Amino acid sequence: MSQEALLKSSDPMVTLKMIDSIQGLGIGHHLEDEINVQLRRICDWDPSNDLFATSLQFRLLRHNGWSTSSDIFKKFLDKSGNFKESLTKDIW
Repeated sequence: MSQEALLKSSDPMVTLKMIDSIQGLGIGHHLEDEINVQLRRICDWDPSNDLFATSLQFRLLRHNGWSTSSDIFKKFLDKSGNFKESLTKDIW
């Protein structure tokens, strides 16, 4: 994977998965500037009702020092404050 591939990625979910893989391999420090460029681009992206995408975005932003509120998970909670029952079927 090259710096160019990371910078040219236009799909936010693909970008998040690339950043996660790069950092998981322990080579994120080599692409720190490129990662920050992409995180800046997707920090306001709304992954809608996708819990996985929201969680990945939240974790990567927090891991890389970005301030992001846990309130983004409120849309996945029911009136009792528990995760919605429908999410139990949303596993891959």
